[in-house]
Amino acid sequence: TQSTWEVNHKQVKRREHSHDEQITVLAADMNSSYQRKIVSMYRDSVSKNKEFKDVAKSLKADLDKRFQKLWHVVIIKGQYWAYYSHEPKYSFVFREGANIVLVWKTPIL
Repeated sequence: TQSTWEVNHKQVKRREHSHDEQITVLAADMNSSYQRKIVSMYRDSVSKNKEFKDVAKSLKADLDKRFQKLWHVVIIKGQYWAYYSHEPKYSFVFREGANIVLVWKTPIL
């Protein structure tokens, strides 16, 4: 089965725990251990890539390799709305500075 999340960051009032001062969790259907690993992988990708299109590509490849396929990564600056389906317990949306990062996993069909 899949879970479905509708996310509009302007409507998300509840703040989850922060992994540190720069990360704000906007929505999560994922255990905190995975969240910390993904944030670490994201930051590693940011440090290795100059453009965010490459950060997204690199993070997706790393997620597919480390946690098995099929991951999706979207990095956004500014306002957004998203509606997507994902495997239960595999969705995470967080903000670091001006960037909002959506990460979710779907089953391989």
